[in-house]
Amino acid sequence: MFDVTSLVVPPVVSTPVPTPGIVPPIVPPLVPALATVLPSLPQPGNTWPAVTHLVVGDDGRLQQSAQNPEINKCISKAVRLMHSKIYFDNAFPGLEDQNKWLSESLSTVLQDQARTDLVVREVNFRAQQDRSYMSALLSMVRCRLPLAALTTENL
Repeated sequence: MFDVTSLVVPPVVSTPVPTPGIVPPIVPPLVPALATVLPSLPQPGNTWPAVTHLVVGDDGRLQQSAQNPEINKCISKAVRLMHSKIYFDNAFPGLEDQNKWLSESLSTVLQDQARTDLVVREVNFRAQQDRSYMSALLSMVRCRLPLAALTTENL
């Protein structure tokens, strides 16, 4: 006979139980300004290397020039790749095309640079795992694009 009870054993998951009488403090959520993109904080058990952290300026916004040289270089290359799409494919892309091209441009640059640069390899891995981090990187690329391409939806 074949014993099926020993085949699958669910993992033990510890659940924190608050101590009676101790009430955790209530922390209100942060509300960023409309144009501010804040990078996500590392989650417990998922800490990112310091080289992947993004620098937020005094005004609360991400600034490409304040980032480490590897991230700065990737943002610049993604901007150049996006410019080529705008100049050669469509000078007035719609919002859907803009978002698609932004994502493709940054992903292409990160994957290409990750082959030879260990820092970019970490940045690329974090961008693949952390959506808010990828959004923050994309916001820096978007800020460097020509205004004409970004305002066509208003026409």
